Amino acid sequence: MEKEKMAILTTYEEEKLDKAKRAASGHLETYNAEKTGQKVSLLGIPTERVLLKNVDNTKSFEALVSADLDSPVTLFFEPLSQLKGTPLQFSEREVDWVIRYTAIAVKPQPVAPQLFDINPDFMVITMKQMLEMGHPKN
Repeated sequence: MEKEKMAILTTYEEEKLDKAKRAASGHLETYNAEKTGQKVSLLGIPTERVLLKNVDNTKSFEALVSADLDSPVTLFFEPLSQLKGTPLQFSEREVDWVIRYTAIAVKPQPVAPQLFDINPDFMVITMKQMLEMGHPKN
């Protein structure tokens, strides 16, 4: 929140709890993963084609998922949260657009510590503190 100079920190566990609350209140669309049994190689990595359907079967899309990789990609794309493994190709719907994501390279590398640096001018607060201040969560 650059305007108010705040950095909001949340843990993985807090995010999982928040998703559960949003799902219980009907603010989160749930998808079920259905394996197709089709094996496909992408970037030389074995994957399986998985069909994701929402609970009332009005929306569906496919993903190519590798059980050999463990990446937190699914944390950022809610329909993928039921997948075991890492999706290397999938689609996402945005209003009338379909956005297709495809991995073009996979290489493990350490995360730079600078990624976690917070501008010292920012007030560091938790998500709970932010919600108590009356700011809506995006």
